Amino acid sequence: ELYDLGQDPDELRNLAEENAGRTEQMREQLRGIIAAAPARGELEMFEPQGVDPKERVEIMARSAEALALQRSGELEAAETILRELLAGHGAGAEPELATVHDLYAKVLYGTGRFEESIEEYRKALRVDHPAGEARTNLGAALLRVGRPDEAAEVLAEAVTIQPVFASTYSNYGSALLALERFAESAEQFRAAMAIDPGLLD
Repeated sequence: ELYDLGQDPDELRNLAEENAGRTEQMREQLRGIIAAAPARGELEMFEPQGVDPKERVEIMARSAEALALQRSGELEAAETILRELLAGHGAGAEPELATVHDLYAKVLYGTGRFEESIEEYRKALRVDHPAGEARTNLGAALLRVGRPDEAAEVLAEAVTIQPVFASTYSNYGSALLALERFAESAEQFRAAMAIDPGLLD
């Protein structure tokens, strides 16, 4: 049964007095929050971040399409989609585009455009800084263009961030070998074979 508050003046007065006390209490709490975090930058965390949900869905759907094409060897078609995605979305979409840069880098690597691949991997890492797999692939690309010193630096970070890929240790070993750091190189190859005994067959 519904209760008609308007028919009970005493209850209405009690409720008004109770809510007045609660309102004042909430005001005091709000004043405390504002005093503790007056800076604009500290309040931005409460504002909506990222891209429009529809835009995010489009990026994810088209990225999945490009990934399927890349895996089936249709690199030119995959590249077309990825270039369109990167051209069509502004800076606000950057977090969502980390995977697009990463996939585009793989496509470029697959077509032998290693320098362009390096650039795209670096863009992906600027957005998704930890990204162990992207670091592994960046290291491999740096090795292909004869920059083992840079490769070794990147791969040293990769084995720390995501120490589960045998290829990371193997590439790191190759970079160290090129730098004539033989003992360290052997250590990395042993670590790779511990994960995947058939890697070097």
